[in-house]
Amino acid sequence: MKNFDEPASLSTLRDTPWDTAYVFDDLNDIWSYWGSLLKHAIDDHDPSKRVYLKSKHLPWINQTIQNQMRFRNHLYGKLRRSKTSEKLEQLVKCNENVSD
Repeated sequence: MKNFDEPASLSTLRDTPWDTAYVFDDLNDIWSYWGSLLKHAIDDHDPSKRVYLKSKHLPWINQTIQNQMRFRNHLYGKLRRSKTSEKLEQLVKCNENVSD
């Protein structure tokens, strides 16, 4: 909440039509609507950020494959720094090992 503007947020919360939630008969509907009103009021002033989490690892990628992939990426970095046919051949050979 780095850029949180408290006065504007309080003004929005004050102006939110909370009583419209009581149009519903079911308590769960009232609670759901009230929660959505609150969420929209908060998101107007401090929108949430979507974070994607990577899974730990794929079950078929073992330590040997990870080491081969790391070495392949290392060779690719070397090839990008100085493009020679010898480094390209090493990278191609390493790619074949990783994909097998």
